[in-house]
Amino acid sequence: VTFQCLVFVFIGPNGLTVLYGMHEPLCWTSTTTGYFVATRYAAMIASILCFAPVLVWLKIPDRNVAQVSVIGMVAYFATLGVAKNTYTMFIGASCMVLFGPCVTTVRSMLSKLVAPEDLGAAFAMLASLELAVSVASTLT
Repeated sequence: VTFQCLVFVFIGPNGLTVLYGMHEPLCWTSTTTGYFVATRYAAMIASILCFAPVLVWLKIPDRNVAQVSVIGMVAYFATLGVAKNTYTMFIGASCMVLFGPCVTTVRSMLSKLVAPEDLGAAFAMLASLELAVSVASTLT
């Protein structure tokens, strides 16, 4: 359930963020919107490639990594909530650096909670729920 909430929170507002950027007060062009989305995903990828290995090397517990990721998502939404110019929106997108390892961390926690013989069923159910949440979140 936690993983599905994270997927819903991450995927759901994508369309709303684009609509907000294209109208007043920002009035972005499609190029600026593309740069914003690319910045958000680049921050997540950089986090997964750079931040996650450091956390593993430091032996930070999965629970703490998930908490930091949630704090990053809250910072992202808080920054977007008060954004009145393009620079603030891009600063908010850079907050996604903290959110990157969240999905892999939650999956790791799930694999530790489920019996080894039930892992296939658990991840199949997770993939089905992820797809359903992705479809449902675009309806907002």
